This record gives sequence, C-alpha cells and structure tokens, in this order.
Amino acid sequence: MVKIKQIVFFIFVMLWASGASAQEIGIGEWRTHLPYSNVIDVVLVHSNVYAATPYSLFIYHQDDNSITRFDKVKGLSDVGINKIAYNPTVDALLVAYSNANLDLVYPNGSVINLSDIRDKDILGNKTINNILIKGKYAYLSCGFGIVVVDMDRIEIYDTWYIGPGGNALDVLDITFNDTSYFAATVSGIYYASISSVNLADFQQWKKDSKLKYPNLKYNLITNFKGKIYTNYASGQWASDTMFVFDGTAWNYFNRENNYARYQMNAYDDWFLVVNRGSVNVFNDQAEKTATIYKPSDQTITPLSVDMDNDFYWIGDAKLGLVKAWNNGWSGEFIKPNGPGTKNVFDLDCGGSNVWVASGGHESNWSKRYMTDGVFSSNDGNWTTHNRSNTPAFDTVTDFITVKVDPNNPDIAYIGTWGNGVLQFVNNELSTIFDKQNSSLQPWTSAQNLTLAGGLDFDSDHNLWVANSGAGNLISVMKNNSEWLSFNLGGALSGTDVTDLMVDDYNQKWMIKRADGFVIVFNDNNTLDDPSDDQVKVLRSTTGLGHIPGNKVYSFATDLDGEVWIGSDKGVSVFYSPENIFVPGANYDAQQILVPRNDGSGLADILLETELVTAITVDGANCKWIGTERTGVFLISPDGLEEIYHFTAENSPLLSNQIISIGIDQKGEVYIGTANGLISYRGSATPPNPPGSKVYAYPNPVREDYHGDIAIKGLVSDSFIKITDSYGNLVYQTKSEGGQAVWNGKNFDGHDVATGIYMVFAFTVDKSEKVVTKILIIR
Repeated sequence: MVKIKQIVFFIFVMLWASGASAQEIGIGEWRTHLPYSNVIDVVLVHSNVYAATPYSLFIYHQDDNSITRFDKVKGLSDVGINKIAYNPTVDALLVAYSNANLDLVYPNGSVINLSDIRDKDILGNKTINNILIKGKYAYLSCGFGIVVVDMDRIEIYDTWYIGPGGNALDVLDITFNDTSYFAATVSGIYYASISSVNLADFQQWKKDSKLKYPNLKYNLITNFKGKIYTNYASGQWASDTMFVFDGTAWNYFNRENNYARYQMNAYDDWFLVVNRGSVNVFNDQAEKTATIYKPSDQTITPLSVDMDNDFYWIGDAKLGLVKAWNNGWSGEFIKPNGPGTKNVFDLDCGGSNVWVASGGHESNWSKRYMTDGVFSSNDGNWTTHNRSNTPAFDTVTDFITVKVDPNNPDIAYIGTWGNGVLQFVNNELSTIFDKQNSSLQPWTSAQNLTLAGGLDFDSDHNLWVANSGAGNLISVMKNNSEWLSFNLGGALSGTDVTDLMVDDYNQKWMIKRADGFVIVFNDNNTLDDPSDDQVKVLRSTTGLGHIPGNKVYSFATDLDGEVWIGSDKGVSVFYSPENIFVPGANYDAQQILVPRNDGSGLADILLETELVTAITVDGANCKWIGTERTGVFLISPDGLEEIYHFTAENSPLLSNQIISIGIDQKGEVYIGTANGLISYRGSATPPNPPGSKVYAYPNPVREDYHGDIAIKGLVSDSFIKITDSYGNLVYQTKSEGGQAVWNGKNFDGHDVATGIYMVFAFTVDKSEKVVTKILIIR
C-alpha cells in the first residue's frame, strides 16, 4: 500500500510541477513585496547577521549564505522598525518600532509581541530612539523618557521621566559606567547614580554642566574602556562634534571629522563610529586605524555597523547589508530581492507581470523630482529600473502612472510628470515618447515639461494618454504607432488632469484638478475626424453627473460596463454611462444604499464617510476598494455585501492608507500602501476562453495543507462538480470568473479522505465539459 501511494504521489507531483508556478501562494494567503536596500540597523548574533529595514527584518546566515525574512506576514507584528538589539542573557532580539511597539524574536523563529508602550496613553513623543542591553533588561531611549523592559518576563519593568519637574524629555541614547547612568537628550546630558533605589524620581537625575555646550542636543552616548563618548548633533552640515569624559572633565574627540554621526558601538578592543559617508574604526587606545567608505569601489551610505573577528557588517541606506573586510577595502553586498523602494504611486498587472510607478507629484501637482524609478516583477522576482542601471533616467523623474499592454504583457508604458511616456519592452527601456516624437505637448506653464497623468488602452488596442496641462489634453498612439492629439475646447485647454480610463463604450474618463471632478471625452470611434468629438465635465450637480463629495480620486469600469467612482464621500456608480452624450437621457451617478437588515427598514450609503483612493474589479465582478484611512474593502458585484474588510489591525496589511490596487491573472491582488506593497491571493480570476487547460492548485494536496484548493482555467460562470474515484458527488460550486475554490471538504463539512478526486466543469449552456484530477493525501 505504501508503494502504491508513493507511485501515485510521484505522478501527481510531476503533473503539478508542469502546471503551476512554485511562486504561487494559496488562496487567502498574503505575501509582501518590500525593499531591502535601506538597512537601518545591524546586529550580529553568533554567526547570523540580523539586518533591519524600516519595513522588515532579514537574517543572513553565514554558514550557508541563506537568508530568512521576517515581516508582517512572516511573524512580525508591525511595520516601521526603528532599532534592533540582541540580548544574550535571554537569547532574544528586541525589535522596536516607530510607534513604540515591541517584538521579541527568538532563535527558533517565534515572535512575542509587547505592545504596552504603544497602547498606553502617553503625552508626547513615543518614538524609541535607541536600545541599551544590560543583563536581562533593555533600556529604551524614548521620546518621553526611559523605559526599562524585563526581556525575561516580557514586561515593562520601570519608566523614568527624567525631565525637569518629572516632565517628558526626548532621550536619544543611554549608557552607564560603574557609578552612573548617562542619558543623551535633546537638551543636554543627564546622569544619575547607578545605585539609586528610585530612578523614576526625576530629582535623582542631574544635567551635566561640565560639558562645553550643556544645553544642546546629544544623539549618541556610549562607554568604551571606562570613558564616556558622546556626540553633539548640530543638525547643520559637517558640524557634529564628539566629546569624551574621563571621569573628571569632557574633552574634544576626533575633531578631524565633523560629519553627522548615526551610531557608536563599543567592543572589548574596538570602537566603531558611523558617520555620514563612512565608518571610523578605533583601537583600544582610541586611535583611528581605518576609515571604511568605499569597499570594492562602492561608495557607501552607512547607517549602522557591527563586527566580528573577520568582517565589518554595515547597514547601508542604498546598498542593503554590506560585508566588508581588508580594512574596509573589500566588500560584498547582500540584499534580498524586492522592489527598489516602498513607494507606490500607481501599479498595473498583466499576465504574471506587475509594474509599479514609484511617484510622484506634490499635492499641488508640482513636480517632486523623485528618482526612485520603476519596479517590475515577473512571478515575484523584482527588477528596479533607475539611474543606476538605466542611463536615460539621468534626466527622468516622477514616474506617476503605468499600464501593461493587454495584448502583450512583456510591454509596459510609464507616464511621467515631466518627461512624457516611457515604453518598456522585455523589461528594457525601449522608447521615450515626448513632444519630439509624438503628439504629446508640453505643459503650457513650462515648455520643458511633458506631463503624462494617465494611460489606458481601448478595445482596438489604441493607447490613450492624459496629457496634463497641455493645449490638447488627450493624445492617442494608434495601433499602427501613429499619434494624434485632441483639443477638448478652449475652456479645458491647459487644464491639469490625471488618471485616464477607457470605458466599455470607448469613452475616455479623466480626473480634473481644478474642481476635482471628471472630464469625459468621446471621439465617436472616428479618431481621424474631430468634427464629431464630444466632451462633458461631470460634476456634483443633478443632471450633470451628480457625483457625491468635493473631489474624485478614482474610477473603474466593471464587467457589466458600469463605471464606479471613488470620491471623498465614498462610492457612486454610473449605471448608464452610454447615456452621457445622449440628449435628455438620465445618466447621473447613484450612491448605493445598503440595507441594515436589523428590522428598522433603514439603509446606509456605501462607504459614505470614506475617501476612496482606488477601485479595481476582479474576475467575479467584485470590487476591491482602497481608502485613505481604513484599509481595503472587498464588495460584492452589486455593492450590497461586504465580503472582506482588511485593515492594518486585523490583517497583515502594511498600512490603512491605500494608494493603488491591481490584480494579476492568477487572482493575486496587489495593494500599494503608504508602507509598501503587499498582495493577497483572492478566489476570483479573469474568465478563460473555451478550451483553456483546467488544473488545480495545489495538487497534490499534502497532509500538512489546510487551505483552499483553486481550480483554474475555467470559463466564466462554470458549474463545478467534484466526485471521488467511485463517482460519488462530494462537492459542487460555481466559478468566480475563471476560477473555482474547494476547501477539500464534503457536503457535511468534513475533510474528504485520501484519494483521487475528479473535477467536472460545465458551462451555463452545457457546451463545454472538462475534467481534471486532484490527489488528496491525509
């Protein structure tokens, strides 16, 4: 019996491997897509190097060069890491977040959260600026004072308000010697006796008046060889100053380098100082022996450092984790795959490709001159296109919109706020379209800038561009590569516009800055004949659009041809967009009334209090709706049912501020947030054409898998019947778009037994019948 099971299992493994990507995640699962180039803190734990970014943590294992990641999906409780520190007494890493949340990460990968400081009502700044480890305790330098954490009992041990009168004081770092604690603050250095029985009493703390500048900001302090070293942080260019206290007086230290200093680490025989652009290495006599600034000819931007007997481990703002040796002249650069930065201004999906435009423009629509670039992913493998690898980007900034070619997902177009439209082919920049080689026109207020605020394709594969601020507000690259531009009338000439959507009736929608509403343009399917073109501005007025609120932020066309609008007053729907240019016809948007179903007979307007920043329609015609403050909603096709509401508090969502949403062909929903990109595997996919290959994922279903099973490759609205090998019906359902979902249970809600299960799919008119098989192992 065992042999038979192994043979069958092997056959199905081979079938599964040929039909599904190893990069896929299960339905209902999350994964992050975070950058790892900005490493803000580094801690060496035995042979492992812990590297923290603001958004995640990764471990570099020196023994086999492997990497383990921790983030909000994989163990951590939050985003916004500020500092990390290792406590050898309890063998745990303490992770401190910018909101004062804490995680303890243990060698076996388990994580315990301690949220007391975050949750406590504390007046003032709760930022954790630094961490000192002493025995089983962690001393947190906080924006209001000092918090002592017992890492063994996992609890807050004590809190010290050391400011005058017991008031809050922004403490930036803390250290100690045999007799005293020393706290570096924004207004001088305070000290207290280490033998004091009540350090929570502010009167135990005295300001050190022996300093040359006793009332200024000191951001770092540490003990090396019995002497106390500190740094005066001036906030001015090249004006930081280090001092050393020998127990009697403070004196200047290392005055040859006055660049900003970010970290000081003391070891038995070495003292490391992280400066702007370099790391200084001092021996046990406090003599400088090396300056690390260009390992393997790569200029570094260090933020943190740790060391062992062989290497310096540097956290770099651009290069990730830097491993340096040979007095810092040799280096290796370690960075897990991910997008270049956390910034998402717009995103789009096509096939298995995802493209992200990083941004952006200011709130007043002026340029930001952002150089983050463009990020592209194929099956989860990210490539960053920026000035470091794309020479043409030396003069290109502010990447604000993106559209993947619906006929060829290996082609993508990026709209920029100043440099026209970029075409990428096979992940390489191919062409830059601007006023020189297209119908795009410069901004009327600045002739050197060509603003492309929105992109979309129509059903004839013509690419439309919202040419913001131009005399002719809209351009099209026809499917034969010829360009045309359209004048929408003198009143709209030079108007600032953003976003562009082509609806099912070939009408082009753009968001207008001046009053926050919508321009709709109809060329009447005669691109070369402007005489029959029509334009209308939709507003809040009844009979002219009746859009609720003061400003439109998003729109989408659903699978029924209806246009959904997101404004600062929730969601409204144009149920008859084809009537917009029909004289006398009613086309006004309507808000959706959701019955309370509590016997009152009352109803509430859908998301009336929300500012809706993004709307995307999935393969089942459900709407993924992003908001400015309350996360993401998944709404039924008619808007009457809330299927999911994901927030940063109840899910791995990285932030409640949603910027853009896209869905790939596998139903993976990519959500761009203020804290980076994350995706969720939904149950709906786009419908497939008849004759598509039908398969299940995962397949085989192993004994340790307890999630949903996806049946893929279906045409829309397929009916699914699942039987055991004897033909007994165990489950039936209907597809959501091109995919159906089975939880592996029978009609009674019990797990089905080990065996091979047959999947039959029928279209509505029974015109297609296909079959696939699923092996389940219990």
